[in-house]
Amino acid sequence: MPSASPFAQHLHTNYVPSNSELTHLWSLVDERQKLVDALDREIEELAKCRDQQAKFVKEHSALLSPIRRVPNDILSLIFLACLPHNSSRERLTGLSAAHPALVVSHVCQRWRQLSFNTPLLWSIIDIHIPRLPDPRDYQVDRVMVRWGVHMQAIYEMAQLWISRSASCPLTVAFSGGLSFPLYANFAEEIVLTARQRMSSIVDIICDVSNRWKSVYLSVEMGNDDPAVARFFRIPSDDIPLLENLYISLFTELSQEERVLDMTVRGELVKAPSLRRLAVGRLRFSPLSLPINWANITEISIKRSDLPT
Repeated sequence: MPSASPFAQHLHTNYVPSNSELTHLWSLVDERQKLVDALDREIEELAKCRDQQAKFVKEHSALLSPIRRVPNDILSLIFLACLPHNSSRERLTGLSAAHPALVVSHVCQRWRQLSFNTPLLWSIIDIHIPRLPDPRDYQVDRVMVRWGVHMQAIYEMAQLWISRSASCPLTVAFSGGLSFPLYANFAEEIVLTARQRMSSIVDIICDVSNRWKSVYLSVEMGNDDPAVARFFRIPSDDIPLLENLYISLFTELSQEERVLDMTVRGELVKAPSLRRLAVGRLRFSPLSLPINWANITEISIKRSDLPT
């Protein structure tokens, strides 16, 4: 323990030391400051040593993690449990970084390879089409470029999901459409490019219709959207696995009958394995649907002229 200070009785007072006492005080302070500096150096060395040991413990403890010893087949089941398994459209995540397939594939090399070898993990394809920019926007050309880049990214992601899902049955969700406003005054080149980009996305989805098991369509239908209409023109023979179909249509009242003929009265609802059907937003009699009623176990019709 440090010895008692000869100035202890003067500490925390207004005492004024003499000249001789000042010399003594400076000597005491210098002596103790050297001790403080030495202790600081020792503490710094101990802290470095402690950090090194803590790093060693952390790095080696990671090797003890139980998840590392989980067999691949069990780990694959855990991955699949991250996917939405109910009929709620809201639980889907889009083709984004939040998709379970991408989340697990970015953890480590082993998980990445295992996710690639688990086709079911990539069997949910959720596409959200961004809205076209307002043609009255003074930056419409720049915004259209960004829209095109976004659409190209969606196309490439959809291709990736389809490829990695191998031959698994698919859950397909598609929302949006190419609805040009009445006041729209887009250049013909812009309209053509927009339609081509939309068609390319719809086409790659429809080209694997033989793998559709569940389909969610929330689309805007108008005179200028022939691409989206392709979903509803798929021959029933080309959708042998389709069991669950959820359709929500948005269109102008004047176009409703034409849209009905193009969509829910078309081939899509004739799928031979269809069991569950939900249709919303339109006014029509369910009896007008060309469905194989003997196969239907659940049906929901939400008419826009009735309260919810």
